[in-house]
Amino acid sequence: MSQIMKQGTEPTAVTPTFEKVALVDHNGQPKDTGTLSAYPDRLEFDGKAFHVTIPSVRGVTFKAGTPIEVTHGTGDELSTTHFTVLAVGLPRNVRRVRQEFYEALRAVYGETHLTGSDQERTAALEETVREAKLRSARRSIWIGLALSVGGLVLTIVTYANASDSGGGTYIIAYGPMLFGVLTLITGLVGASKYRRPTS
Repeated sequence: MSQIMKQGTEPTAVTPTFEKVALVDHNGQPKDTGTLSAYPDRLEFDGKAFHVTIPSVRGVTFKAGTPIEVTHGTGDELSTTHFTVLAVGLPRNVRRVRQEFYEALRAVYGETHLTGSDQERTAALEETVREAKLRSARRSIWIGLALSVGGLVLTIVTYANASDSGGGTYIIAYGPMLFGVLTLITGLVGASKYRRPTS
């Protein structure tokens, strides 16, 4: 993290600027990398593919192991954008750098303060994202099962035909079976992660 002078202010005023920041989607996948500048009235992200201005920042939240969530906008325009700082090294160093990144942003924007209706909108958005991820995980489970069972059935049928004819060739469909098992495991992990918690 470096400090730069904010244009049009007193010489003592500084704007936190972060290099090697990733703009990420709701799945935590990076969409672009670039520089993030935290002005009191807005965030400016300047990446290779995107230039994003985020006005009306309401606050930032962060949980260990997740991207930093910036809540911004008002009323029906309330939204969230996610960032993470790219760090290399040991896991504890990565955690430290990301914690420092969060604390620097929070020093500019403070805690997230949302009205009751804003909290409802944010919760509805989070629920929509969770349900989409859960549907995707369940789809992966069915695809994984179909590939695994299909590959196994193909192997058994071709082996039985080769045995009945007194020899011959048969197919060991390990590709579909292996890919199916991996897809199934991915789906099961996702379904467990995004399942609605029981009260």
